Amino acid sequence: MIIKHKTTGKILAEINFKPGEKINLRNKNLSGADFRKADFCGADFRKADFCGADFSGANFCEADFRGVDFSGADFRGVDFRGANFRGADFSGADFYGADFYGADFCGADFCGVDFYGALLAGGILC
Repeated sequence: MIIKHKTTGKILAEINFKPGEKINLRNKNLSGADFRKADFCGADFRKADFCGADFSGANFCEADFRGVDFSGADFRGVDFRGANFRGADFSGADFYGADFYGADFCGADFCGVDFYGALLAGGILC
């Protein structure tokens, strides 16, 4: 799988994995990446940089996003059920229609975030 920048088309990462294998993109700079309709359920993205990335329509259920920078990211219609967002930065992100059921947001930064239409039931905030 190749992850490209949403506007320039520049390759940000190449991932080789077998079906059922856990994807590990820890500490990667994926700023501006195009993840539209991607399926990364259960992946490890700890401390990655997703500033301005487009996640619209993607599936990241139960993924690990601890300490990730999501400032300005697009989460419209994304499935993040059960994901771990401890200490993540969501400044200025768009959550319209995103499903965060049961997600862990302890210590996350939501400065300037619009939760209109987002599903946050069962989420953990502390």
